[in-house]
Amino acid sequence: MSGFNLEKEVWSEADFDVMGRHDASIWSMVSNSEKFEYLLDLDYIFKWVHPKENEIYLKYWVSPVTMVFENAFDVKIDIESQQGLIEVGGLAYG
Repeated sequence: MSGFNLEKEVWSEADFDVMGRHDASIWSMVSNSEKFEYLLDLDYIFKWVHPKENEIYLKYWVSPVTMVFENAFDVKIDIESQQGLIEVGGLAYG
């Protein structure tokens, strides 16, 4: 099994455009109105592993993470859930 080298432990808004969030499972969403923060707990996919010969399914290098959005005061959420699962389709800020 190959290893995975994490580029850095803490990512910031400067990294937002290079972070992949597609298909990440969301486990909780919390708003901290006192600090104007919005937090997402999700399983972040760090690496997609394509199937080898005679394999069918993709595999993933996944880790639980908390994304903290600071100065969040006008949060809009559009959710669809199939079989009780919530996955990130896209995130935007600005």
